[in-house]
Amino acid sequence: MLDSAPGVDSLPNYFLQTLGSPFVDIMTIAFFNMIGKLIETATAKRLRDAAEAHILFSNSQMRARPGRSTETALELLTEQIYTA
Repeated sequence: MLDSAPGVDSLPNYFLQTLGSPFVDIMTIAFFNMIGKLIETATAKRLRDAAEAHILFSNSQMRARPGRSTETALELLTEQIYTA
């Protein structure tokens, strides 16, 4: 059956097939873009975890690190001001 599994958009498969090749090409490009973002995110997480495990980040590095927030950065800044 052609329309046995419509997606989240509730469009039956035969409707998408009638749109033709350009629509399918756009869907393919969007799919590869999504896969690329997933791979990029997974790679970034593995690199960040490896850098944390091998202590490659400076203690003053705050961005994109677990347990480091704006509050942590401000505490470090005020501590450096008072000890200067």
